Amino acid sequence: PAAAATATADADRLRAHLAAALVPTAAATASARGGPRPAAETRAAASAASRVVTHLAATEPSAAHVRHRVRVLAANLRRNQELGARVASGEVGPAALCRLSDAELLPETDRAAMDERRAAAKRRGEGGA
Repeated sequence: PAAAATATADADRLRAHLAAALVPTAAATASARGGPRPAAETRAAASAASRVVTHLAATEPSAAHVRHRVRVLAANLRRNQELGARVASGEVGPAALCRLSDAELLPETDRAAMDERRAAAKRRGEGGA
């Protein structure tokens, strides 16, 4: 019973952490569209976060893996507002979000910069051989 209560409290903290990452992006997107009030966006973000954490809990091998993945997702969703809005709206589901690589979670501008760095490194490697 105590372990179940701890697991529930941990899952609640993870949901809140992920929802906090989704709320600003969802609210900003809704405001720009003239959409629903922020309270509706908060509920949508909390619902999306709950679905993602539930999916992770069912598919990750341990609680430590779930916590790590939630932290990674939350950090990237704060930076990638477009993806955050798509997750909060339900356009991107939990399974699809969890399958994205770290590079795919980055905002488009960061991905382009990373691709440029890789191409430059490859050119340097080929030019020196």
